[in-house]
Amino acid sequence: MGQLSKTHMRNLLNLMHDGKERTALAAAKELRVAEESVYRAMKKLREDKEIHIIDWRVPKNGGWVAVYAIGSAPDKAKPVVSGRWTRGKSRTNRVDKKRRKLAWENAERLRKASEIKPFRDELTKAFYGEYQREAQCQTA
Repeated sequence: MGQLSKTHMRNLLNLMHDGKERTALAAAKELRVAEESVYRAMKKLREDKEIHIIDWRVPKNGGWVAVYAIGSAPDKAKPVVSGRWTRGKSRTNRVDKKRRKLAWENAERLRKASEIKPFRDELTKAFYGEYQREAQCQTA
């Protein structure tokens, strides 16, 4: 690990010494650094027994996020979800279905719009002629 990682670890340890429990994302926001740097620093600090996982949370998008605290206690085990669907997966499937439906409706709307001929009044016909697509179809 480079010098940057040691700086991040030192700043992270100083932040964690206030006794609050934090996720890696919350620590990254407080330190104003990239999440990846905080994840790597937390992994190294866990290996060195400086911090540990005190809890697991489920964010809105699903999955599990570790909550860290200062100390060398044993890590809390990651929960195992029983059953086929988790909250995140079922939400993702609903979102995917909505996106597919919207994409199909938009494609259908564009197809119908291409079949509609714009209205040309007599004055417009006199200046510009007949509708171009109609004229192209007749020449082909």
